Amino acid sequence: MYPTDTVYGLGADASNERAVDAVYLAKGRPPEKAISIAVASIEKIRQLAELDAGLEKALSMMMPGAYTVLLRAKGKMAHLSSRGRIGIRIPKHDFALMLCRDFPITCTSANLSGQPSPRSASEVNVAADLVIDGGPCPLGLESTVIDLSSDCPRVLRKGSGDLGAVRRALLDSGLPDLAE
Repeated sequence: MYPTDTVYGLGADASNERAVDAVYLAKGRPPEKAISIAVASIEKIRQLAELDAGLEKALSMMMPGAYTVLLRAKGKMAHLSSRGRIGIRIPKHDFALMLCRDFPITCTSANLSGQPSPRSASEVNVAADLVIDGGPCPLGLESTVIDLSSDCPRVLRKGSGDLGAVRRALLDSGLPDLAE
């Protein structure tokens, strides 16, 4: 369990299917609900997802930040993709970035499925082998989830990320605006 810019995350080596299964078990999360990952750079995203020049430019403008984006998966880490898509974010938090510098980690909130997301270590309600108490999370609200896997970008969850900044990034990159 580790702090991020948004809420506390339940982290495991995202490339290790058994570790990811343990995260599902700890959260009581249904297997059909995908778990997103955190990486430290656009280069790492490029290794896992299909990016054209426009998407890469838009992501460079949005990240690091309080956004999780769904992108077309390259086929790596199939255990984390849902319908050919993978959820990825680059947290705007020094400690979280250090954790995912060398390999992707799971980036799901450290709560039981369906319960409120923890904004501090004391609010965490899942079993974890290691709890890293970094104090309260600066934003205290989940990331905004944007589906960029098709030609029609859309918001799947409004969170702490600024939708105006997403719109500017998309339009400045020559991509379609968010669907209403």
